[in-house]
Amino acid sequence: MKKFSNFSLKQKLASVFFAAGIVPIILSLTIIVCIFKKATMDESSDAIQLQFTSLNTSFSNYINSIDSVLKSFVSDEAIEKILEDDSRKNLSLFLDSENEILQHKADIAFYSARGKCIYSSAKRYYLYSMLPEDLLTTWGILRSARNKIGNTWQACTQTNRDNYAFQSAIAIRKNAEIIGYAVISVTNENLSSLFEGKINSNSSIIIADQTWNTAFDSGDNEKTIQFFKDQFFYDLAVRSNQTDSIYFIQKNEKSGFYFIMKKKLPVTYSATKFFVAAIIITVIISLALFAISAQIISKNIFEPIKKLNDAMILVENGNLDIELKTRRIDELGQLTGRFNRTVKKLKKYMGEVLNRQKELNDTQIQMMQAQLNPHFLYNTLDTIKWIAKINKINTIATITTDLADILRFSISGDNLIPLEEELNLLEHYVEIQKIRFPDKFELVTQVEDGVRDFKIPKLMLQPLVENSIIHGFEEVNQGKITVKAEEIANSVVITVTDDGKGISQEAINSVQSGKRNSGKAHLGLHNVDAILRLHFGSECGLSFIPMKTRGTCIRIILPRKK
Repeated sequence: MKKFSNFSLKQKLASVFFAAGIVPIILSLTIIVCIFKKATMDESSDAIQLQFTSLNTSFSNYINSIDSVLKSFVSDEAIEKILEDDSRKNLSLFLDSENEILQHKADIAFYSARGKCIYSSAKRYYLYSMLPEDLLTTWGILRSARNKIGNTWQACTQTNRDNYAFQSAIAIRKNAEIIGYAVISVTNENLSSLFEGKINSNSSIIIADQTWNTAFDSGDNEKTIQFFKDQFFYDLAVRSNQTDSIYFIQKNEKSGFYFIMKKKLPVTYSATKFFVAAIIITVIISLALFAISAQIISKNIFEPIKKLNDAMILVENGNLDIELKTRRIDELGQLTGRFNRTVKKLKKYMGEVLNRQKELNDTQIQMMQAQLNPHFLYNTLDTIKWIAKINKINTIATITTDLADILRFSISGDNLIPLEEELNLLEHYVEIQKIRFPDKFELVTQVEDGVRDFKIPKLMLQPLVENSIIHGFEEVNQGKITVKAEEIANSVVITVTDDGKGISQEAINSVQSGKRNSGKAHLGLHNVDAILRLHFGSECGLSFIPMKTRGTCIRIILPRKK
């Protein structure tokens, strides 16, 4: 992935717009969905599961306590004796002293074998006391207890509820003969007290029998019971899209009752769907507006900037004839106008610079060549002077002739001459030096025919040969100078080699750095190096090749051009 700094301006602006507009919406949607999931909670929620477990445990313990009390009556001989004697007073005293476990938790009643209520902790006779005697044990809870060994459970219907939620009864037998019944009746207040402090406004408790008849309801849950009558979910959490609630159900095996906890969701499904739909529509509208804005910005900003950038690239590559057309009067139009004016000024300035550089180069070349001529002329005239004083021989004529040829070439108007003419000029110079230094050196030229017409700056070889004669052979009796010219890889390579004492590293560094020493030593090398760089480029100066033995080797590599 590209770094943000490597993006184009258009990509950067698009990224910023997207990050500032779309990303917050998507992020908000994600956060809201997460909050919704956490708020609604599912069946795996530890908090709801813990609440349900606590409530269900309380209910189970309550059922177990009722079951234990009823079973204790069956095996109690005192109860049997009291029922046989039909002694209500003795039964009341016995229950007050022996069975306080269910005080304020449920009502206890005892019935005779015929169904007559002989005792009730509720201080009132139960409904059965008002029925004809032949019906007392043929219906309701007593009928269920008569036909079952052990205790039986039954929810109280709306017609016989009388504020009771459910009842549990057991038939007390002696020698397989029923001598009475024990009935425990649980009121709605008893169950409300049992669950008090464990449920809140978002929770409710429902207790139903095996046929889904409601025994207890802490809220208005008629629709809930109907929902479960239509379903068959047991011992698991159920979520209802119709009621926007989640339910936990557990069947109590002793009583057969279903214990149900209903938990209302803080956010309804319909509201959630509407909210999500609104967010999706907002995102789509934002994307559409972003696309339209991007097109407008691209047309009015990025395209002119791109044209301006392309024009700058052309100018950078040397095209100064470029001119942008614009009718805009805003900042981009002003910038385009300044660009056009800058290019025109740059073109004019570059022309002036080129002309001045050309004039400067011609002046520098003329000055350096003018420095070569008096230097050589001084040495030559000095030689003539000493020969004239000592010998007065015919060699003066030769020297004078050679000197005239050299002077004629030096004052000619051409700065570049063929290599062939430079070699002829070098021969005149060497002939004069041989008269001055007889048997001191030997000159050998090795020049390919293909490079003889190659043009080089005039008087270029003479300072190199002079350096070998004056400095290289200063402490040598006899030496050899070799001038070699050949074509290698479309370049002309000229080498001047001598077997003299060699040139110092300090002098080499001075020439290659372009800094002249205060004296006149190697002045010719400095001038030749400068002239070559001005004519052929900064990479075409003098290069010094290390020698295996003594001596100096100077190499010149010049590009071959027409």
